[in-house]
Amino acid sequence: MWLPKCCSSSNIIDLKLNRPVELYVKELKVYTNSSGEQKSSYSAGTLVIKKMCAIKDRSTASQETSITSGKTDPSTSKELIFRNFAIEDLKINEIRWEGLTMKILGVSKISSVILEGKRYNAPNGSPFVSIIVGVDKLWSLC
Repeated sequence: MWLPKCCSSSNIIDLKLNRPVELYVKELKVYTNSSGEQKSSYSAGTLVIKKMCAIKDRSTASQETSITSGKTDPSTSKELIFRNFAIEDLKINEIRWEGLTMKILGVSKISSVILEGKRYNAPNGSPFVSIIVGVDKLWSLC
């Protein structure tokens, strides 16, 4: 099938990766209170990077990871598909998107993905990044 230059397969996948998400790190803070008891809490979260992705609700991979980890209800799991980026160098544990806070359950690199019923193959040496998340809570933009 002939595609004009504007619509190469690379551009088509870019059209599918159209959801802006924010990747955060929340750090565990450990301290001793005035009574000498050790306490801990998580920081509010620091924005690490903003990326575009496709969001697949209840994919097989997300449901299996959710069940295996036992950390979230499988019906609230999602799979986020990104173009390849250096995920190994980032410290992230939370993703925010349109009022949802999602906890990261797993990260992997994949060579192909099915979006809207069509398979897309990653360019050579540049696999897609799949991040499995479980919806933790709604957050307010106000």
